[in-house]
Amino acid sequence: MKNNRIIDSWGSVFPDDSSRSRMLQNILERSSCQSTLTHKRFRSLVLAAIISVLLLSSAACTAAVLTEWNPAFEKWFSPTSRVKEMIDSSIDTPNYTTSQHGWTLTVRQTIGDEYGFYCVIDIQLPEDFDMDTLKIDMDALIEAAKDEGISEDEVMEMLNAHGNHFSPFNYYLDVENDIWYAVPMFFFFHYALAETTAKDFADVPLNSADEFGIFDGSSSYGSYKRLRDIYEQKNLPKEYYESTSFFKSLDFNPDTRTVTCMFNAAWQCEISGMPVTLVLTDPFYFDSIKHLITDDELGENRILLASEPFHLCWIPEYSAVNSHQYELFENGEPAGKLTLTPISAVMDLHDTTEYNGKFVQMEQDLAPVINLKGGESITLSFRSGIEKGLGYSIFLMSPEIIDLDRIKSITIGDYEVRKIE
Repeated sequence: MKNNRIIDSWGSVFPDDSSRSRMLQNILERSSCQSTLTHKRFRSLVLAAIISVLLLSSAACTAAVLTEWNPAFEKWFSPTSRVKEMIDSSIDTPNYTTSQHGWTLTVRQTIGDEYGFYCVIDIQLPEDFDMDTLKIDMDALIEAAKDEGISEDEVMEMLNAHGNHFSPFNYYLDVENDIWYAVPMFFFFHYALAETTAKDFADVPLNSADEFGIFDGSSSYGSYKRLRDIYEQKNLPKEYYESTSFFKSLDFNPDTRTVTCMFNAAWQCEISGMPVTLVLTDPFYFDSIKHLITDDELGENRILLASEPFHLCWIPEYSAVNSHQYELFENGEPAGKLTLTPISAVMDLHDTTEYNGKFVQMEQDLAPVINLKGGESITLSFRSGIEKGLGYSIFLMSPEIIDLDRIKSITIGDYEVRKIE
């Protein structure tokens, strides 16, 4: 009934059929026009959406190809997104693992170039190792300190000064359980650019503690000489095993019995594509009372965890990064050249006769200082050097990753330094 009334009402609105027909025609034409516009607009919106998705996908893919940094590197270098993009080709994540004498060593990641690299290694203690051995008896430590006139607050200051940060990192606080641990450390390490196996070292007594009777971190000549004999038997050039480095413990996880370490190494030759051998010996930890309180002899405050050498050999895979070239002048005359990458440098000096036999003095006087836009500066550290006639080729490492585009100037002693464009 209602429908009939609606239909019948057309007669009162449009009294004749022609008026009704014209109205219907107008409605149909407008509907057709709106339908066409709506369809075109819909197609435009869909196309725009597809383009946006493709652009976002492309950007996401571009970001995804950047290598994920190891947490130790992230914490040490605090890299910006620009730095990550700049040196992405220089990062390798081999996750190479070897187990020896119950210990497990894993090369997690390297950042390198032609002359040197940084490396993160995880070193895991044996499964059956009693972790209580490394726990510090705080009551005994505090009592020993009182006997020496040292307060409990001073003890905690000493522990914190040697723990929970990069260098030195001798003690670790498990905050959740309020337990202090002595961190396992490694006495001697050596590197070479050679493919080696554990068999090469099987008959070589590398334990420097046995040889010297005490631990002396600066005296490892005996072990080094034995290693050098191995490399000479392989007919390796001297620059393949003449390297210098630093080695730091960065973190300790008592639950997984794992020490995370970082080292850098620089050679006197190009190392791209070369196998790297790393030898570690004498893992130890500090007797906290003797180390912190009584200041006993160097060899008496360290406790051996193993006396067998640990051997690693792998080939880092990374591409060389961009470098900047600089020419050095003295009194207007060419005096040398500097090749600088984001992590290392090679400095060739024409005449260093004034420093004959004074390498340490040369290091103090001529360590390059990289002055950045914004006022910061980075001082490169000497790693090794080769005499060349009257001059020297010096190999250096940077403690930070250098953004080459942010360099304002470089200071090297009294030299005038000019960038080669």
